Amino acid sequence: MSLAFRQLLPAIALILSLHSCGAHYSLVRIDGTSVPVDSVFDPLISGRVTEIIGDYQSDLAEEMSPVLGTSAAVMLSAAPRDYNVLANTVADILRDAASGIDEDVAFAVINVGGLRCDLPAGPISVGTAFELLPFTNTMCIVTLHGDAVLELFGQIALMGGEGVSEDVNLTVTADGRLLDARIDGVPVDGDADYRVATIDFVAEGNDGMTAFKKASGQFYPDDCLFRDIFIRHVRRLASHGQALQPKTDRRIFVK
Repeated sequence: MSLAFRQLLPAIALILSLHSCGAHYSLVRIDGTSVPVDSVFDPLISGRVTEIIGDYQSDLAEEMSPVLGTSAAVMLSAAPRDYNVLANTVADILRDAASGIDEDVAFAVINVGGLRCDLPAGPISVGTAFELLPFTNTMCIVTLHGDAVLELFGQIALMGGEGVSEDVNLTVTADGRLLDARIDGVPVDGDADYRVATIDFVAEGNDGMTAFKKASGQFYPDDCLFRDIFIRHVRRLASHGQALQPKTDRRIFVK
């Protein structure tokens, strides 16, 4: 840097400072348009890029195509939250897996929003599992005091429902108030501790279930990616000649 330029630096800095201090901007409007990504762009596609993507698509299709087992019925992800058969079925799968690790697990909770597609009747492929559970969520077993469990069930009532395992029975009002909460038919004891299975995303208090932030302990078992738990469960059923059955019992009762 030349001596002359260095001598000019203070003056340049002063000019920029005065300019920035004197400039006041306010947002007048925001304009935007939708640009559909369709066949109009096909001529712009690089042949080499298409070739590379094609190779990956072929490999991916090979990995996603194996059939794990079958579903005995259609289960809808967008079913009513207070009676979501898919969410309840998946919650039971999580509960069963957690019980094999910790026999003191009392129940399981899964967020309906984490189930990203319907489960069709018939073959369940690896690809189906990835579509249903696309996130890398892992099992988490937490310890909640009874009053936090009641708070959790109150939050579930307020949201209109979530996926809960068959151990749970909730009675709620149409406007989202919790009237009664039972685990294995017994009213929740506000002074007891409960082991609860869920996924890491929910255990962090997301999707409105902030009561999980009051957990006195969290345990993340090894090799327990939630999607892998689902895959292993379906494969195990298939190995015994069984299909995945929908859990149609009602667990949340609206009065």
